[in-house]
Amino acid sequence: MIDTGVTPMPGLDTQLVERISVVGDDVDDVMHTPANPFSGHGTFVAKMITELWPAAKIISVRAFKTATNGALAADYQSAVSECIQPPRRTNVITLALGTSQGDLARLENKIVNAHEYFGVNVIAAAGNDGNANSVDYPARFSASLAVGATEASGSFCAFSNRGEGLDLGAPGCPAHVTAFDGRLGAFRGTSFAVPSVAAVLVALRSYRPELTSDQAERLLLSPGRVLDAAAVFKAAGLKVPSPPGAAAPDATPSPMVVDRRPDRPQVRRLTLRRGTLRIEVGRPPHGGRTVFRVGTRSYPRRNGKLRLKVRSWRPVTVFTEDEWGVRSPALRIRR
Repeated sequence: MIDTGVTPMPGLDTQLVERISVVGDDVDDVMHTPANPFSGHGTFVAKMITELWPAAKIISVRAFKTATNGALAADYQSAVSECIQPPRRTNVITLALGTSQGDLARLENKIVNAHEYFGVNVIAAAGNDGNANSVDYPARFSASLAVGATEASGSFCAFSNRGEGLDLGAPGCPAHVTAFDGRLGAFRGTSFAVPSVAAVLVALRSYRPELTSDQAERLLLSPGRVLDAAAVFKAAGLKVPSPPGAAAPDATPSPMVVDRRPDRPQVRRLTLRRGTLRIEVGRPPHGGRTVFRVGTRSYPRRNGKLRLKVRSWRPVTVFTEDEWGVRSPALRIRR
């Protein structure tokens, strides 16, 4: 699991077998703060995998230096290299956060190598930009399995990227996992759709160890565009018990968009005086941020306020992101 690191928590004692970092010595989750039991990213991706498939064994590879900066393609390359070391016997890699920073061609080569020569399934989050035309990198690579987020009915969440490159949808608005204090948290984002797919693949390849990575993916995708674990196991010749009196499952629904994004920001203050631009919108969601785009530059803020020296008026675009990177509709401010 290549992510923000994992901070130990109840329920991960035996499943978390190794923690390493390619960005320094600290292997804990860079997005977790002790005061907030629902904070973290990699920790909850790992916890969700093990809650769905308790026999899974997790190797955490931290590839994020800070909570606010994304992973570099070079760090992802190093992380993939760590995962495919033969003694680790990895068969599934998760990349729950995207990257556009660095040499993507070399990262793609590394992922192709992992998939084709080491027999590893590489699962990547499609991204949370609400892009209906294509998914983010590294999910867009042909050797990656791109996963979008769906609601309970199988309909796509509005924030989920989809279109070109998307392979599969899985629950992501919300996805549920136990937090540090034992309460059940509802998490949103394509990052939290990835663990469901990872758990199914790990279980499938545990029961059918002779499967190649391509064969496992074909079985995973055989029921349709929305994850159906029972259908996957049946297609693999595995027995799936049904509760007494259970009704036959409905057909896989046709994907549609369901809005689960943060609300569009509302302007509370807007002035341009003596070369100083001041904009204030409502505060972002807890743990999230507001992003102001002025011209070609972006200014992320935690308090919803921007003060900027400018020579003249420029169009401004404002949106908010929650702590999982799910983005609101954009507000465009024109004078």
